Formats: sequence, structure tokens, C-alpha cells
Amino acid sequence: KKLGFNSDFSIYDEQDSKALMKQLLKELGIDSNKTTPQSFLEKIDYLKSQYILPGDYRKTASFHEQKDVVVYDEYQKALFRSGAMDFGDLLLHVVTLFKEHPNLLESYRREIRYILVDEYQDTNHVQYLFLTALGKPRGNVLVVGDDDQAIYSFRGANIRNILDFEKDFPGAKVVRLEENYRSSKFILRAANKIIEKNKERKKKELWTARDEGQPLRCFIGHNEAEEAEFICREILKIKNEELSFKDIAVFYRTNAQSRALEEALIDYHIPYRIFGGLKFYDRKEIKDLLAYLKLLVNPSDSQAFLRVINTPARGLGPKSIENIVKLAKKEGTSLMQAALKLSMNTKGLKNFVALIKEFKNAATSLSLVELIDLILDRTGYLSGLMEMKDPVAESRIDNIKEFKGVAWSVNQEGLNPIEQLQKFLDRVSLSSTNENPENISSDDAEFVSLMTLHLAKGLEFPVVFFSGMEEGLVPHYRSLESEADIEEERRLCYVGMTRAMNIIYLTLANTRSMFAGNAGTVSTGFYRYPSRFLRDIPIDCISEDSNFFSEIGSVESVSDLGGEDGEVDSHVAVTTGYEIDKFLEVDLRKQKRKDMSRQSRRSTFKLPDNVENGMRVSHPVFGEGVVDRIDGDPEIDSSQTFITVQFDDFDEPMKLVYKWSNLSRIN
Repeated sequence: KKLGFNSDFSIYDEQDSKALMKQLLKELGIDSNKTTPQSFLEKIDYLKSQYILPGDYRKTASFHEQKDVVVYDEYQKALFRSGAMDFGDLLLHVVTLFKEHPNLLESYRREIRYILVDEYQDTNHVQYLFLTALGKPRGNVLVVGDDDQAIYSFRGANIRNILDFEKDFPGAKVVRLEENYRSSKFILRAANKIIEKNKERKKKELWTARDEGQPLRCFIGHNEAEEAEFICREILKIKNEELSFKDIAVFYRTNAQSRALEEALIDYHIPYRIFGGLKFYDRKEIKDLLAYLKLLVNPSDSQAFLRVINTPARGLGPKSIENIVKLAKKEGTSLMQAALKLSMNTKGLKNFVALIKEFKNAATSLSLVELIDLILDRTGYLSGLMEMKDPVAESRIDNIKEFKGVAWSVNQEGLNPIEQLQKFLDRVSLSSTNENPENISSDDAEFVSLMTLHLAKGLEFPVVFFSGMEEGLVPHYRSLESEADIEEERRLCYVGMTRAMNIIYLTLANTRSMFAGNAGTVSTGFYRYPSRFLRDIPIDCISEDSNFFSEIGSVESVSDLGGEDGEVDSHVAVTTGYEIDKFLEVDLRKQKRKDMSRQSRRSTFKLPDNVENGMRVSHPVFGEGVVDRIDGDPEIDSSQTFITVQFDDFDEPMKLVYKWSNLSRIN
């Protein structure tokens, strides 16, 4: 009541908030198809988690955030008029009450004798304010947490809360719970060596009374398909050793990585379940793109037509679609033919039909990747996602890159464009419609668990496959410019490794198509660096038994990559089958990396300085070469711009992301 609410105020759940936001955006004249209600709600929830009120936000918001300021302010006013609060308000308003009414705060301090908080490393600023307001005067606070598992900054969590606990509560007693009951000694030693490199942490080292266990098993494949096949073969071996599928988990950094794993698991008849997300080909953005491609091959496909006719939104609502369906039924024609007849009188429909015609003509001459790029560009699909600038949109963009990577692999087979498109659709259809060989609907069914590293927190499995241990994935490429973000990525790696009880595999790929899914990409794909975190693992924690590695081609254990003090730069098994030997011919991992100081190897990549076509450049690992082409505009978005370089030591050009290409000019 002190804030103007009645005691019987409503609490809006997610659906209530979304409905209110949708209505509000309509009133404000904001196109909810370009910036979704969910995007605004997530931004507002983050602001509330940091105790940033609309008035405070208005003072600090940039020019580009002015629309967010208006929406936040109007949303709060709309909630107040409705006598309602959303979940973020529950703490926000309580902290405001404590600030504005100290007598009320004091009454609660007298009433609450002790405060206990679990998972304290995951608390945000408004939670911190709430806790310190109640508990600071008397110090009657007990918190439990692990700063090495602080991995939710993107949700507003602040690691400083746990790191500064002794400053906030002088005289606090710290009890370190360092005994681990889950993992073997080998796993813990490797994980400890990785996490101890972080500067912002409380010093501790996990130990266990368990036995040594088995050394870490590592593998590098030629590409993500070989990596996934290796994982499947090892899963089947483990299953034959009297372990259950439910004892096995596969972790990855991004949802887009699941595609290659899913295809391999289906091929090997291994049941699996994805936690926290849909199967790759069931994801909205993938189904949307597939619908466009299907319509080009079969214009009579009614389901594909209905999916894309207003995706992205082009002003064709239910009434327009109903008229098309009625005409098609009346004349016994396809929906596309009916749309063609009606398009003369409807601008949006006319534009849609023209787009499909353009795509159909382009499909006869463009490569599959170029065709997908054309669809993404002309429909505004990709630009719409990029404008959203939220984690969901970023995940969808990653999925599109992976989708283009699959298309790129078809491009290499020398078929004409229409044959490529048909083969691609056939391949996708087989991958997306294959059923798992076992029914996994019951609670006690057997299946391998697939999940992102963030979802793995708090879980444990006897056997863990940690896939994609590469620069750009672990740590993620969006984290490379901030030391704080790098440290969080290191914590994420630590969390993933310490989920394993008995056995852990660390796998990676020499090339990964999600980083090479653009027109003009060479057959080798985009070369991947092993993750910097692999350098920190003591060599005696890595298995030297080549039976743990690839059964395709010969195997070489790489153990001397210029490390110091008993450390190595990367502990991987390198398969020399396929064409991977071209990377070993110039001895990249030894000769060139040995010449780089440990400090320079760990520095973040720099932007190339005014690089142009035909210019000679130098790369710290690949050596010297000539810029062949630049795709995109680095001034608009250097992370979406690609630079192709013909390096002197390589037969074919290599495509790099401009922002992280680490090139320098040779004058």
C-alpha cells in the first residue's frame, strides 16, 4: 500500500506479461515482428535484476536504447494501472520499500533472525540489495556457493557478490568445502589446473578420496561429422561394458552443435534426448528456411506455403490466407496457384509471389549456400534476427550458420544447383524423420543425454563427452574481447568437466562447417584452433593409449606444443586420414606456435588494419599470404564479415572471420 498497490495485487506470469507487452507495443506503434514482446520483456527483466528503475535507465540509456526506455516506462505504468506486478517486481518493489521506509525495514530485521542463501554465486544485484538490507547490521547471514561455478552473468548474476562477501560482512567465517565425492582424481586434477588460471576467484583446490580413475581421453576429428562418429563408436563400446545409455551425456557450448551429433546418433541407432531445446531440424528458423526451399522444388507443397507466406511478417493476415485457401479449394489448384491469381489485387501477396519467382529462378544457377543467403537477405529474415540482439536471436543465428554448413557440405559434390537442392532436402528429410530406435517416452527408458554446458550445471554422469573443445566455442567467440568473459568461459569449462564421475572425453574438430557456411568457402572449411583451456591440463592426465582415438587412419599423440613447466599447449590425438595431413606438412602446431610467446598466444585477436584485396598479410600461425576477397562490411559488423586469404604454405585459400582473423599488414 505504501507504493500505491492494494494488498490483493495480481502477480502476472510469463503469459500475462507477454500479452500485456504485445498490447502495449501495438498502442505505441512498434512493430512486434521486428522486436518481439519477449525481447523487450527479457531486457526489462535484466534491468530489474540490476535494480535499474525506468527513471534511472533514462539517464544512462544510449541513443539506440531510447525506444527501450519508453517501453519499460509504459510497461511499468500499465502494470500499476492493472494492480499487478510481474516476477521481477516482487523483489524490485520490496527493495524500494526498504529504501524509502527504514522503519519497515527495521521491523523485518527484528523479525528475521537468520538468513540462509544457496547458490550465492548466481545472485544478481537486486537480490544482493535485498540480502544486505536485511542481514548486514546483525551479520546473521549464511551463504553457500562456489565462485568457480558462476556462469550466469548473461542472466544478471554478479560474481562480485560472493567474491566480496567478507568485505560486505566483516568478520565472516569462511569454510572451504574442498572434498569432492563425484569425480576421480584424474578428472579433478585436470579441472583444477584449468580453473586455477582465473584471477578473480577464491583460492581452493578440490580433492577426493576416490581412486585415480581413468586418464582423460581426447580426440580430434577432421570435421564435426568425424567427431560425432567417434563419440557414437565410443558410446557403443561403453554400452557393451555393462553401462547404460542413461549413464552417458554429451555436452556442447551452443545448441547449433547438436546437429552433427544428432545425425550420427541416428545413423548408429543410439537413442538420445535433447534437454533444454528442440531437435535441430525442429527449430523454428530451420523449419522456416526448409519451407522456402521445399516450395522452390514443389510449388504445390501446401504446408511449406502456409509456413512462409507471412514469415517474416509481410502484412498477410488470417483473412488473406483464408481467401487463398478458399480459391484453391474452389478451383482445385495449389495454394501457390491461387495466390498467383489473387496477387494482382494485394500488394503484400504480389511481393510474396515475386519473391518466390525470384528464388526459383536463382535456384537454377546459384549454389545452395548462395541461394540460402539470398533468401535470408531478400526476406529480411537474418537482418530481423540481428536487430533483436538478444540471446535467443543469437542462438537462432548460430543455428542458421550450422544449417548453411550442412548446405555447404552438399555443395562440394559437383552436382548442378537443382540436384544439389533436391539432394539436400532428401538428406534433411531423412535426418529429421528418422525415429530413435527405442521408445524413450517413459521415465525409465534408456537414452543418451544431450545438453549445453549451462544446462549441465548441478548434474552428474558416469561418462561425459565434452565436444567442441575449440577456440570460438570454448571459449565462445563472443567472449574473446573481455577478460571477465574469458574467465566465465573458463568457469563454464570447469563446470562441464566436473560433471563427469568416472570417464571424460574431450573432443574437437579440425574444421567445422558452421564457421564455413558461406559462399566461396574452400573444401577444407574453417580451420579450428584447439581450445586454450586444453593447454592447462597436465600431460600425465591425458591417456596415451591410441585405442581411445580414431579408428580411421593412423593416430599420432601430440604432446609437445611449446608448453612450459610441464604444461602442453594441446593434448589431442590427430588423425592423419583424409586430407588432414596438409595441416601437418607445415608443422603448424610445433614450429610456428613454439615461436609465439605464451603471453601472445593467449591475447585476444586484433582487428586487421585497413586490409584490402590483393594486400599481403601475416598471421601468427598460418604465416604470410595474400587477401583474395572480403565478404561483407567490417564497419557495419566485423563478426559477420569474412576475409579469404591465400596463405603461402597452403594449397587452397582459407576463410576467416574478419573480427578475429588476427591479421597484420606486410608493408
